[in-house]
Amino acid sequence: MPALRVAFGGHYLSDAVLGWLSSLVIFSSLLALSQTTHGRRISEN
Repeated sequence: MPALRVAFGGHYLSDAVLGWLSSLVIFSSLLALSQTTHGRRISEN
C-alpha cells in the first residue's frame, strides 16, 4: 500500500504517485492491445 509507505517515510509522495500512474498506463495499454487482437480474431473467423 503506497499510502503506508509514504506515511512511514519509506517513499516520497511523488514516487508513489508516479508508480500508480505508470501502472495505470501499462494496464490500460495491455487492455487496449488485448481488445484489438481479440477483435481481429473474431473478424477473421
